[in-house]
Amino acid sequence: MAARLETTPPVPLVPIAQLGQSEVTAAPFAAPDGLAIGTNGTNGTAYENVGDREERAAIMEFCGELPRQEAERLAQEEPEQVSRHFDAKPEPIVWRDRIEALRRTLPPRGITAEWWGDLQAASIGFLEAWGHKAADLGWTAPELFGLDPAAPYERIGAWGLCPMLCGARRRSVVELHNDHAIMMAHGHRQRYGRKPLPHSLPLWELVR
Repeated sequence: MAARLETTPPVPLVPIAQLGQSEVTAAPFAAPDGLAIGTNGTNGTAYENVGDREERAAIMEFCGELPRQEAERLAQEEPEQVSRHFDAKPEPIVWRDRIEALRRTLPPRGITAEWWGDLQAASIGFLEAWGHKAADLGWTAPELFGLDPAAPYERIGAWGLCPMLCGARRRSVVELHNDHAIMMAHGHRQRYGRKPLPHSLPLWELVR
């Protein structure tokens, strides 16, 4: 008489396109090409049995709605660290979400629509390149995106780092440190000293 084999029913496949970020972290599912993502059964969600880092990064970029650089960084971390990322969004992701929401807003009084758009683009570009490091170094939202609420364009002394990058200046950050940033403009290096900006607000707070 043939022996009877006990088998475990397969986990149903869920199309990735139907999954939102909350579902990525709330329940296990099967990813493309047999890559499994789900809970680790002990301390919340984690990425398990995932292939190479490129595939892990692609899954986190698509399912977790992360910028590519952030996804590639997380793909190299341990599962528990990845879980903590999804349990609480890092500041750079929160900042980016708030800036991207400004695309549907009119500029504050005293700011042209062109400069307002340049500021958003410069801020997003900075976050893609330096957002995670800026957060690790303790740079705050006003220090990065601050403007004076009463005179956002005129009071340059109240500007954070990112407003210095846009408009006719067209600077780009090439180094970021705890107390300063190095910017490149027209082939020349310029130093921006980090400073407290107690009266400045991040650009997204100017449109409330």
